[in-house]
Amino acid sequence: MSDKHLGINRRDFVKGVAALGLTTGMLGIRNMAMAAEGSTFTFGRIRETKHLDPHSSQLSSSWHIQHMVYDSLVTLDDNFEVQPSIATAWEWQGNTLVFTIRDNAVFANGRAMTMEDVTVSLNRALKSKGNPWGLLLRNKTAITAMDGNKLSIEFNGPNNVALSSLAATLVCIVPTVEEASGEWDPKTDMFMGTGPYSVESHTANDRWVLKANPHYWGGAPKTDTVVVRTIPQAQSLVAALRDGSIDAASFDGNPDAPALLEGAPDIEISRLDTTDFYYIGMNAVAEGSPFLDKSVRQAVAMCIDRKQLIEFAFAGRAGLTYGWTQWGLTDDSKLPIREPDIEKAKAMIEAANLPTNKIKVLVREGDTLSAVAQVLKQSAAKIGLDLELEVVDGGVWAKRTWGTNPSDMQMVVSRYTGFAHPLIITAHWWAPEMSRFTKGYVPENPEYSAALNKAVLESTGDEITPSLQKAYEILNEEAVKVPLCTDIDTIAWRSDRVTMSPSREQAQNDILSGVETFEMKI
Repeated sequence: MSDKHLGINRRDFVKGVAALGLTTGMLGIRNMAMAAEGSTFTFGRIRETKHLDPHSSQLSSSWHIQHMVYDSLVTLDDNFEVQPSIATAWEWQGNTLVFTIRDNAVFANGRAMTMEDVTVSLNRALKSKGNPWGLLLRNKTAITAMDGNKLSIEFNGPNNVALSSLAATLVCIVPTVEEASGEWDPKTDMFMGTGPYSVESHTANDRWVLKANPHYWGGAPKTDTVVVRTIPQAQSLVAALRDGSIDAASFDGNPDAPALLEGAPDIEISRLDTTDFYYIGMNAVAEGSPFLDKSVRQAVAMCIDRKQLIEFAFAGRAGLTYGWTQWGLTDDSKLPIREPDIEKAKAMIEAANLPTNKIKVLVREGDTLSAVAQVLKQSAAKIGLDLELEVVDGGVWAKRTWGTNPSDMQMVVSRYTGFAHPLIITAHWWAPEMSRFTKGYVPENPEYSAALNKAVLESTGDEITPSLQKAYEILNEEAVKVPLCTDIDTIAWRSDRVTMSPSREQAQNDILSGVETFEMKI
């Protein structure tokens, strides 16, 4: 049934929810603002951090915290341009990337960072289980500390993604001396790096408390304490903003956030554009999976009406994505599967003669992902498939999708981080012989791998090349992973309580980028 048949549109409905339901008592939100010496900035978000070791964290909810604690060699600005961080300068010398490392970085415990911390951290990261950066930098031959605070990373050929990929927390600098002595354990939640904050305490599924690093090379943070609260529902986040329990919030792509916040006094709203995108994945590896049959995968891809999905699940705010093309690096008109074709898809399902029409779908928790899954369920019903949705938290989702082989699912609905360089997501995420964490449900395809390897060598990531177009067309035709649309987040804050300039564009889920510059007014 459409909104029109109900006599109310989506926008009016969510505004009604805001008017009727956003009292702290009705939503179970208590004012639990931290009482601490100095200034405290409290931030609300929907998802909890599940992965702890920064070099093997696969979920963006972990990166939210880790970005505040750990530094990488470089960072990115809102235009995705590489900027200094632990490295103050860099240059390519042939196929060797040479960095100048700053001499004033200090860990939160007061120990000065050394060149050994940098080299050991990078090698540790690239060897860590579950870290795909070893694939991105797979033609790396050596990481060497040189005289004069210089660091070299040697490659045996071109690597067009190396520099921007080194901005991720997955290759951050960690306290390697303290890890060796046992003072710092990466398996615990006591994060400690050279960044502006370090973790003081963590209450699972409730809050993280971070204290300013007094030794931060970028200068003393303007706020002494940062509290990051986990508040799973968008309406509850709005309630907490209204009553002052939190000072700012991220709505994790929830499209209703602007309407829920409309008219609220002293609350400013900023749109956060990202390179992230939503997708479905189908298990083409596990014995007994209906998606071993390529025609069934293609039928599912054909039944998706992206325009309708964007309208109903994203209130029209997301962007179309047909073939991993959020960077505009392919000619979508040449993709084999593009617009919905219900009749053809229905005939393909009937011809497949499946033993059952029931498909189990693993969905990562979150209002938006659940909405996407519901729309997909309706689309699949049109071709005779009954999607049974199972919503689980991010940690369980990652273990069952990426942590088992074959993957413990038939279909998944989730979101990928797009990162800062198009070749990071385009060229390395889909071939299981390179992206081993997808091996549990993505079969190897030699034709695709050949096109992909050629694309990596000939493409800078700024233009369509024949090999990149061919790789995209193979991905589209195989229909193991089907992109749906791009993601847009909403950041809201109490302008009467905090002065902040949130990031307008993000490629690495650093939603609190620049937090050390946020200044409390109370």
